[in-house]
Amino acid sequence: MSNGLENEKVQTRTFPFQHGVSPITTTLIERLKTGKQGDVITDEEIQAITGLDCSPNHRGYGKLQTAIRRCLHDFNILWERQRNGRCILCLNDLQIAERTGNEVSGVRRKTRRAIDKSAIVDVAKLPGPERLSFSVRQIQLGAARLFTENRTAKQLQLRGIITEPEPVKMLEAFMRISKNGEDRNKETGP
Repeated sequence: MSNGLENEKVQTRTFPFQHGVSPITTTLIERLKTGKQGDVITDEEIQAITGLDCSPNHRGYGKLQTAIRRCLHDFNILWERQRNGRCILCLNDLQIAERTGNEVSGVRRKTRRAIDKSAIVDVAKLPGPERLSFSVRQIQLGAARLFTENRTAKQLQLRGIITEPEPVKMLEAFMRISKNGEDRNKETGP
C-alpha cells in the first residue's frame, strides 16, 4: 500500500555561502546587490526567496536588516523599508541626501538631551578618573551640538564654504564658527 509520496519530489532550498553570514542573509545580499535606484522588492518576494517572513517583528527581519547593511557597506547600494508599504525601496541620491538630513536632526536631539542630563551632574563628587572622562564627554557633546546646529550649517552656506566638498576645509570652517553663529576669526576670513 502506498501513501502517494513516492512520485512527489521533495523541494529543498539551497543557499549560497559566505563565511560568518547565515545562508539566508547571503541569499538576500545576492538579490539586493543587483538592485538599481528606484527598484522595489515586496515582502512577498523576499519571503519567496528566503522562505521566511522578513517584515518587522518577524523571524527573518534581522536577516534582511543585515543584508541591507552589507549592501550599503560592500556595494554602495542603500535599501530602505517603506512605512506601511510592505516592501523595501532602493534609494536614489536625492532620497539618501534627505535621509542624512533627518539623521543629523536625530543626532542634534540626542546631543541636546545628553547635555541636559549632564548639566545636573555635580562634577566635584566624581572620582578623579571619572571626572576627566566626564569632561572629555562634555567637550565631545559640545562639539557635536555645534556641528549639528542649523545655524552653523546656515553660516557655512552663507559663506560659500559648502561649495568645497573637502572635509579638511569643512572642519576648519566649523572650528571658526562659534556656538552663536559668529565668526571667531573675522579678521582672517573663511
